[in-house]
Amino acid sequence: MNFIERFLDWTSFAESPESYFRWAAISAIGAVLRDNVYHEWGVKSRLYPNLFILNVGPPAIGKQLP
Repeated sequence: MNFIERFLDWTSFAESPESYFRWAAISAIGAVLRDNVYHEWGVKSRLYPNLFILNVGPPAIGKQLP
């Protein structure tokens, strides 16, 4: 069981959609990794991944908790 599966299991009681919690977990992993993960691009260049995550949905769907 990986981190995302455990996080989804831990938050299964909430009314919010599972996809919101899944992306919240992915965002947490990205925040922890910061700039420690990269891909060598060319001779002296590094390509760092960027995550821009927005949880968008209708009112009262349960965006507050994630």
